[in-house]
Amino acid sequence: MVMNVASALNAYRSSIGSNSSMESSIGENGLSFGDTLKEFVTDSVNTIKQGEKAASDGAVGKSDMQSVILAVDKAGVMLETVIALRDKVVSSYQEIIRMQV
Repeated sequence: MVMNVASALNAYRSSIGSNSSMESSIGENGLSFGDTLKEFVTDSVNTIKQGEKAASDGAVGKSDMQSVILAVDKAGVMLETVIALRDKVVSSYQEIIRMQV
């Protein structure tokens, strides 16, 4: 999933050109929107992987139940956040497509 998002961001960047005003919009933390999105996706994937690792460690008895539940719950919340964000992006895209020029 991360590779697909990174590829999409790179394709978008190359299609709008390097002098675009969108690339110059920098947030308070010094990152562009694309960088912020990429960081969010990377963090999401890492959190979900940690939840999977904790679940497998708990299944073989390498980890206590409390840390397993905490990690799996955190991964579940992150997955729900990613799905909600995806739904908003798709909805926004559909709204833009329906606009008449």
